[in-house]
Amino acid sequence: MVTFVTGLDLGTSGRLLDDFREFLVLKADGGANLVWWALILTVILERDHAPIADEDEHVLIDGLWDLLDEAAELLHTSPAGVMDLVAQRRLRPMRAGHTLMFARSDIEQLAIG
Repeated sequence: MVTFVTGLDLGTSGRLLDDFREFLVLKADGGANLVWWALILTVILERDHAPIADEDEHVLIDGLWDLLDEAAELLHTSPAGVMDLVAQRRLRPMRAGHTLMFARSDIEQLAIG
């Protein structure tokens, strides 16, 4: 599944997964040092390690699509996505080292409406 989604991302010149990892870091409340496919374990299964049990596979696949939909709706509300939300002061960017992050309260407020 990771290979498939990564291929989709490459086919969209990186637009599919724009800001997805950062979105997952906020959902996981940590893990800024992890790649997106490791973060989905934390967000969906509430653990950060493998191995993945057979019964978890369908949960992860469904959860991944749900997270991609949620992130797309939240982050790509316009062609400029996140940067428009920053310009509108609906998201406040923060830095942790080289990682750009956003306040959880801002993300929750956007999700509420």
